Amino acid sequence: MNLLFHLFFFIHAPPVYPTDQKALEDYVNLPDLHYSYTLVSKKKHCDSSVYTINMTSLKWLDDSEVDKTIWWHMVTIAVPKVYKNAQMKKSCFLLLAGGRNDNPEEPAEYSAAQIRTLAVTTGSFSCDSPKDHIKELVAVLLMQIPFQPLTFYKHPLGMKNITENSLFAYVLWRFINDPTTSLDWIIQFPMVKATVRALDTVTDFLLKQTGEDVQITEFMLLGSSKRGWIAWLTAAIDKRVVSFVSVVMDVLNFVENLHHQYRSYCGWSFALAPFYYINITQQIDHPRFELIASNIDPLKYNEYYINKAKYLLVASGDEMGPPDNSYYYFDQLTGKKYLRIIPNMNHALAFYEDSIGVPTATFYLITMQNQQHPQVHWNRTVKNTGGAIYFSTDQEPSLIYAYYANTNDDTRRDFRMHILSGQEAKRNPIKWKRVKVKKVSTNVYKKEIKNPDKGWTGFFIEATYSGFEDSSEKLIITSEFHIIPETFPCEDCVGEGCYSKLV
Repeated sequence: MNLLFHLFFFIHAPPVYPTDQKALEDYVNLPDLHYSYTLVSKKKHCDSSVYTINMTSLKWLDDSEVDKTIWWHMVTIAVPKVYKNAQMKKSCFLLLAGGRNDNPEEPAEYSAAQIRTLAVTTGSFSCDSPKDHIKELVAVLLMQIPFQPLTFYKHPLGMKNITENSLFAYVLWRFINDPTTSLDWIIQFPMVKATVRALDTVTDFLLKQTGEDVQITEFMLLGSSKRGWIAWLTAAIDKRVVSFVSVVMDVLNFVENLHHQYRSYCGWSFALAPFYYINITQQIDHPRFELIASNIDPLKYNEYYINKAKYLLVASGDEMGPPDNSYYYFDQLTGKKYLRIIPNMNHALAFYEDSIGVPTATFYLITMQNQQHPQVHWNRTVKNTGGAIYFSTDQEPSLIYAYYANTNDDTRRDFRMHILSGQEAKRNPIKWKRVKVKKVSTNVYKKEIKNPDKGWTGFFIEATYSGFEDSSEKLIITSEFHIIPETFPCEDCVGEGCYSKLV
C-alpha cells in the first residue's frame, strides 16, 4: 500500500505495540532517505535486454548494534524483446533470493542467467527460432534478502558474521529478552521494506530510464524459505502484488505449528539448532514471542489475501518441520490457494530449478492472463483401520496418482529426509512411492491406505494439468498430507518445558 504514514513508531522505549498488524505497514511506508538505485550494467541479447542495478533500500538499526546498517541489493531485470500477449507488459515475475553482502557473486537460489531464461522461454531457446518462444514476461531477481552476514555486538554467544536462521534467532532472542526492543528489530520488517523498494525500483526504472515500452502495475513474487515468508508479508501490505509462490515456507500459524512439531518429533529438528542454542525453543509461549507472531505471522494478515492467488510448494522431507503443517492454516486461507507437495525432496528444494523456477511460470501465466485455474477440493477421512483421501476437481487432470511413505519407526512421526545422529545429520531411509488412485465418480478420485504395522503412513494425491494457453508446461496440484493413524508419539510441551532436545 503506497500511502505515506507520518506516525513514527518505536523511537523511544518503552514502545507501544499495535494489535492490528499496522506496525509492519507503517515501517515499510516510513520514508528512508537512504533509498536510491544505480544502473550497473546493460546487456543486449537477441531475445531480451538484461539490466543489473545496485539498489540501496534502507538503514536498519545503528552502528552501536550491528556492523552494517545500510542495506543494498543487486537487482537483475530481464525484459523480452517481444510479447505474444500485450497484457504481459504490465506484469512482472519477481524472485527473491539470498546471497551475501561480502561476496555478491556467490550463487544464491537463482542466477541472472536463469532470470533471462525465465523471461523468454520455458524450454530450450534459439535466437534463430523465435517461433520456439513459449512465453514472454519481465523477470526480476532481487538479491541480499536479507542483507547478510551481519555481526551484532551484543550477541549472547559472541557469534559473528551470522546469516539466515542464526540471524533470525538472534533478533528473536533480543526482542524477547529486552523489553525495550522495538518491533522493527524483527528481521522480517526490513526484508519486506527492501522488497517493496525493489518493486518501486523496477517500476520506476523500466518506465523512465530504459526506453522500453513497459509499465509494470502487477507483480507475482516467488520466495523460498525465509524469502517465502517475505512473499507472504509483502503481498499482504502491497496492492501491486496480485499473486505469489511460497516455497518450503508453510509455518503459518507458527506458534501452533511449533507445538505440532514438538508433538511429532518429541523435540526439535536439528535444522532449528540456531534457535535451540540461543534458548528460543523454551520461549515459544512467552508473551513477547506471541507479540512477534501477531505482527509477522502471515495468517494474521489473512483478510488481505482474498484477491491474491497463492501457490504453496512443500517438500515431503523438509528438515525444518513436519509435512502436515498445513492442517493449521490451509483451510483458513482466503482467496485462491493451491498446494503442491513434492516427494523425495528436502528444504533444499529451493535450489532445484526443475521444481521451482521455470515450471512456476505456468502458474504465473495462468494467473496474469486470467486463465481458469483448476478448482480442487479434498476430504481426509479416518477410521480404526486406516484412512482415505477423496480428491475432486473441475478439470480432468492429464495425470493423477498418489504417493505414500512410512516412517522409519514408531518413535517419531517423522518424514524428514535427514535426522540427527549424534552430532551429525544422516539420511532417514524414507522413500515416497507412486501408486494409482481409484476414480469413484466424474472427476472424483480416492486413495485409501491401511494403518501400518508400526509407526505412521503419510500419503497425498497429485494431479497434473496441461493444455494451458501460451505454455507447454504443466501445473501440478496436490491434496494435503494425510497421516495415519492420527496419533502423536508425545504430549505437547508448555513454557520452559519446551526447551527439550534436537533430533
